Amino acid sequence: MIREDTMWTLKGQTKIRIGKFVAAGGEGIIHYAVDERSGMPGVFKVFKQPSPERLQRTKFLVGQRLNDVSELFCAPIDYLESPYFGHFAPLASGPSLEEYLQSPTASYPDTYKLAIAVSFSFALLGQSGISHGDPSLNQFHTHSTPGGLELRLIDFDNFNAPGVPPPMCLGQEDRMAPELRRVLSGGPITVPDDYTDRFALTTILHDMLLARHVAAGFDETREAFERAMSGGWPTDPIFGVPAKDVGGFPSQILNSELAAMMRGGLSREPGERLSATDWTRTLHRNFSQIWVDPRCGGPSFIDPSRTRCPICGQPFPTYRLVFPALHVAVACDSAALALGRSLLGSAKVSGLHAVIRRYGQETRLEVHGRNGTYRWNDSQWMRLEQTVILNPGDRLRFADVECLVEETA
Repeated sequence: MIREDTMWTLKGQTKIRIGKFVAAGGEGIIHYAVDERSGMPGVFKVFKQPSPERLQRTKFLVGQRLNDVSELFCAPIDYLESPYFGHFAPLASGPSLEEYLQSPTASYPDTYKLAIAVSFSFALLGQSGISHGDPSLNQFHTHSTPGGLELRLIDFDNFNAPGVPPPMCLGQEDRMAPELRRVLSGGPITVPDDYTDRFALTTILHDMLLARHVAAGFDETREAFERAMSGGWPTDPIFGVPAKDVGGFPSQILNSELAAMMRGGLSREPGERLSATDWTRTLHRNFSQIWVDPRCGGPSFIDPSRTRCPICGQPFPTYRLVFPALHVAVACDSAALALGRSLLGSAKVSGLHAVIRRYGQETRLEVHGRNGTYRWNDSQWMRLEQTVILNPGDRLRFADVECLVEETA
């Protein structure tokens, strides 16, 4: 046991003071520590079983200077060989991502932003030629700043990279890819790599996007859990709604693009799993597609094939355009509604002036008319130059014909 206030100068001349004991695991013992020169808080991990291979891996990891690559990383920055073998890394403050997701204050948009950061952290690792080897929700920590939530990835000790000895563990059992699970049952030896990280990353994103583990509802027995984790997506929307409640959000909240990413990432075949870069791009592209039903508070993603909320089952809101001067109300309940001179009766209105389309959860207004389509912004009419999303209470003007957007009962 290391005594508190012990001071060491590490190989890279970092001078640290050992603090309180934090935890002990299968590989080592962790203490708080402080960089005496900078005052930076950190953790010092002492390995229980030092070896030449472990030393080579640690030297490589420290030499990558991952914390200079991105603020997302809290990787080791220096190491000690004697009297103990271990390394020093900056402290990742805040609760683990698992603890954060269990907090009642975690909003869906904020969780989604963190999901983008999670996938981006793995994309950056991949660009450095490194696989994490041990992904889990507990390897991420998050904390609030004036600029919003920040994320940190920790515990790189099971990494895989070319030119160094292979990782010594298989990773977290509840994130383990099928090929790693087969090792546990006597199958061919394999080690964590980029493709097993892709599987684990997808299970983490499943927790974040759907608020439940991949195997939730399919884990009554050990055998059932192994089947659920052997490749494939147990609650894939193409199978329909599960016969039993599996908790969290139904898979049907995802649009077709996100569902395809989830399906590929959980594939039994490593080559079918999508990369962290693919995930980052897809998540970023779909952030603007999040729709929260004001009636049940449930999130879903804009999908033109849907007509009902996948959580509460209520039909999506429909609107009508009320034209006071014409004494007419026009329902926007079809896939597309064309608005032009024949309907609105004004010579200033174009033959095809605007089109209103229902697009899943949204009702969108496309502008076409030469004399402009306008929306009142509480002080003046603003000409619309591109497609906009309609909301109840909007005041619109098609050339010189005004209307009010109302939600139908």
